[in-house]
Amino acid sequence: NLRSPMAALEGTGEDGDAEGTDAASELMDAVERLIAAPTPTATALATVNRTINRLNSVGQSTRVDREVADYAQYMAALAQLCLGNFDRADQHLQALNLRFRLSTEVWAALGRAPEGEAGLPAAEGVAGAARVWEEAVPVAVLETLRRGLARGSSFWSDHCYESDAAKFFSYHYALSDEPRNAVESCVQLLWATLNGTPGFEQVEGVEWWAHKRSTGESWVAGCHQLHFDTDEATFEPESGQRLRHPRVSSVLYLSECGGPTLVTDKTPGSAGLGARGALVWPDPGRLLMFSGNALHGVLPSCQSFRDSGSSSSESGMGDRLTLIIAWWDGGARPRDNPGGFGPLQRTPDQASGWQKKELPPILPPPTPPVHRHLPRFPRRKAAVVDPLWEAVGESEGRASAVRAEPSTSSTLPPLRIFVQHEDAFERVYQEAAVAVYWEQELGL
Repeated sequence: NLRSPMAALEGTGEDGDAEGTDAASELMDAVERLIAAPTPTATALATVNRTINRLNSVGQSTRVDREVADYAQYMAALAQLCLGNFDRADQHLQALNLRFRLSTEVWAALGRAPEGEAGLPAAEGVAGAARVWEEAVPVAVLETLRRGLARGSSFWSDHCYESDAAKFFSYHYALSDEPRNAVESCVQLLWATLNGTPGFEQVEGVEWWAHKRSTGESWVAGCHQLHFDTDEATFEPESGQRLRHPRVSSVLYLSECGGPTLVTDKTPGSAGLGARGALVWPDPGRLLMFSGNALHGVLPSCQSFRDSGSSSSESGMGDRLTLIIAWWDGGARPRDNPGGFGPLQRTPDQASGWQKKELPPILPPPTPPVHRHLPRFPRRKAAVVDPLWEAVGESEGRASAVRAEPSTSSTLPPLRIFVQHEDAFERVYQEAAVAVYWEQELGL
């Protein structure tokens, strides 16, 4: 969520506190220019920094002033990390009292998208049990999905995907059913190969959804917050107040655009923020698989920011197009979502909408490709990062904070790549579990 703090707070009716000063308006304009470009630039960053200083000099007299200043510090820190300026990024994070960030090793790896084999361990040692099947589906199936989910497809408009009021939605598909659309045909094709392999025991159905991020319009557009895949309406009966997770989560990359998926060894209940991570870059037809309870997200593609001579295709500019498939055991069931779209919804009637126009079932059913190798951690466009996190200012020997309390801004982007506490993800997880408990057990 990169909404402007001024827009997010507009009309809150707090005795004029939602009206910012001219300096806040100028700063927000500078931040929007920084992020509304394919790459962050030193000129745009200098303008943001200069305007932050101006707002600080006149005093942050309203709530919007404070929100805008914090938002600007956050986005400036992210831009500096993408550009490899770690000490400057830490100065911004210290101003927010955010004590931990993804490590310098992570950001260094983001700047090179490695193609070689150096330093890559065997699959069993990779964070989140990340492994990959290259060319997981035939080219004809891949092209069918790429066309059906391309920009302008009715799939996106039918789901109001680009609307400000868009909600998360996903579909449930039982593997015992006949496919009703091209995505389900693809799932059956994958299942013909994956059935019986480690991790897929007891799988009975999938939850699938898709994402389209226009990375050429903004360097942050392809990012996705660090999160756990969960069934946000059901507890795991044998584990107390814990949310349920799929057995395996997977990402089928339909384009080569955008930044890598970060899979970590952090799981709910494990100590700390996580120790190691695996970065996997998009590659058409590549299927990334990892433990269904592993913390993961999408980071910016920093390689193009540091290579001014790269072409648009090499820079990964365009739509980052992915099909996400969560493989569930029998506990996940389709549900009706009152009021519109929601998770694990039933597949609509084949005779209407996007299933008829762009993504009808693939007939005859495609033949599964013959894989010569078991899934493993890839030797190209991938990297293992260790350590995963570091204290802000650690590399420069500075103090870890400059103000007593962390920012309480409600409009900071929830990317979770900078955090205040070592148990930050446990707090997020417990908040989600409590919300489910109140809704499921108490009906509130």
